[in-house]
Amino acid sequence: GLGWGLAQEGRTRTFWHWGNNDVYQSFVVGSRERRSAVIVFTNSATGLHLCRKVTSAVLGYEHPAFTWDRVLAR
Repeated sequence: GLGWGLAQEGRTRTFWHWGNNDVYQSFVVGSRERRSAVIVFTNSATGLHLCRKVTSAVLGYEHPAFTWDRVLAR
């Protein structure tokens, strides 16, 4: 991959990364301030849709990484 992404939502800064090899898809996001992380692994070519739902439910907001059209274009 190209490395970790950085994002800020309000006062919370996060680091994140997703994986997509057309068969398995995954997403991880963490926050040093909150001392927490969410990690989702799937074995589906459309797994990022599940990653989006799980991450949004846990964080309480949609993470900015999922607003990119190309992420969920498949």
